[in-house]
Amino acid sequence: MLGHSVLGLYRFSGHLSAFDAGKEVNEINYWRKFVSEFYSQTGVMRQLLWNSGTRETKQFEVTTQVLARYYFTLFGSGVQNIQIVLENVREKELANQCHAVECPKTSFIYWFENGFHVSFYSTLPLDNLGCSLSPLTITDSWLLAEACGQHSTRLLK
Repeated sequence: MLGHSVLGLYRFSGHLSAFDAGKEVNEINYWRKFVSEFYSQTGVMRQLLWNSGTRETKQFEVTTQVLARYYFTLFGSGVQNIQIVLENVREKELANQCHAVECPKTSFIYWFENGFHVSFYSTLPLDNLGCSLSPLTITDSWLLAEACGQHSTRLLK
């Protein structure tokens, strides 16, 4: 059903954004459950970072088997919260009732315990959602970081 995968992406975003390492205990079993809920057994998350000054790229691939450890380590290393802002999400149906979702304007904001936050501005394509699986299962995702910024939170009086 068209639109179901978009709702799954918003659900994924909501679950990830709801975790606050400052208020909750960061446990590996929590992340195992999270990964099993949103990723297929053969899934992979790819991150492609691009340096606009040197035009160099660096690609990282994190398979489903290590995704729980990835999130556990991320939140155990000073990240308090990850906020995902999705704009203009589109879904299309592929062969065999598979779905592809693309979000051309996505922001990932990493909030750190020291008050800083880093924002990645990206395109987020997700492939093979719902192929003979739950319509909310991610098999292939990319984070193509096109730009980023570091910010300091200040209180204004």
